[in-house]
Amino acid sequence: MLLYGCETPGSKEEVWNCGEMALAQPGIASAPVCKTGSQVIYAWALDAPKLVLPEGVAFKVGGKSSIQYVVLQVHYASVERFKDGSTDDSGVFLYYTEKPQPKAAGVLLLGTGGRINPNSVEYMETACTINENKVIHPFAFRTHTHALGKHQRSLTCVYSCDSCAVA
Repeated sequence: MLLYGCETPGSKEEVWNCGEMALAQPGIASAPVCKTGSQVIYAWALDAPKLVLPEGVAFKVGGKSSIQYVVLQVHYASVERFKDGSTDDSGVFLYYTEKPQPKAAGVLLLGTGGRINPNSVEYMETACTINENKVIHPFAFRTHTHALGKHQRSLTCVYSCDSCAVA
């Protein structure tokens, strides 16, 4: 499941097909997750723990923020179990306050793409440099490799790679 913050949602419908990983499917009417201002604010996959923000940290939603709507995108490996009319109760709990919080939450989404041939080993890395005069305090990370990943690790460099920590 991915929770997006949108300036404008991709559709006015209550439920719509936004395509798996934003890819439209031929023959199925679809719309993007967000028409404008798309940002991931939460991601969850099977067996992952829930996200609890640190005290005093929140996503700014509504008002003068760029997030005017939240859209939940749910991915299913198979929809076979719904063909008989069965339903699903997947979702997330959101807690809100009208009291401004001292720190703003954000998601830094890094991705990589590539091909992994059958019966082979590949290594894929992703990284970025932030060239802004801002202080950030990372408090969580997650990896997502579908069924292909066997081992993941996080390498965190703070200020210089002389002080790298491997998680």
